[in-house]
Amino acid sequence: MTAGAVIGALAASLAASAPSLEILVALQFLAGGAWAAVLMSAMTAAIAIGHTGREGAATGGLFALLALATLARMAVVAAQLNKDPGFAALLPWLPVLAWASAALLLAWLVARPREEAASP
Repeated sequence: MTAGAVIGALAASLAASAPSLEILVALQFLAGGAWAAVLMSAMTAAIAIGHTGREGAATGGLFALLALATLARMAVVAAQLNKDPGFAALLPWLPVLAWASAALLLAWLVARPREEAASP
């Protein structure tokens, strides 16, 4: 999941300043593949987290988070913030920020010491 987020961040940052349409399409294809890797890894992790009969709750939480992200994007368009020159200048860099934040969070989660589960 972390590798997908890092690749997505790199592809999105390069796409923001792509010199040609061909390169932009290739970078967007790469970012889409990275998104697929992150999404499938997240689904697998949610199922693994809920392996004791709570798979539905864990995957439901994942889908709820994705729905909130979709709602936020719809709110930006409905409020026409995407047409505001100041906000529109930030739009190419928002995916880079999101991908990089996800990569850093996932790297931190992997690197932090894990607490041993107490055995009953």
